[in-house]
Amino acid sequence: MTSIRAHFDGKAFIPDEPVTLPPQQQVYLQYEPVRRGETPDDRQVRERLEMLELIARKAAEHDAPDADFSRDSIYPGELDDPH
Repeated sequence: MTSIRAHFDGKAFIPDEPVTLPPQQQVYLQYEPVRRGETPDDRQVRERLEMLELIARKAAEHDAPDADFSRDSIYPGELDDPH
């Protein structure tokens, strides 16, 4: 799948960059509104921050004992044992 940045002029989607497609090529369009002045890098950072916030909220809602997240519960045997 290829992403193409474009704008809608009220009647049609107009690519903001050259597109290499044969004439009359049909495509499926999905759109995601871009915040004014937002660059693709800004969008990636925003999406990652939103995902981290979601993970943090889900972790805060989780009622597992702290021992479930300790190193002892992940690795079998003694931690100081090199074998």
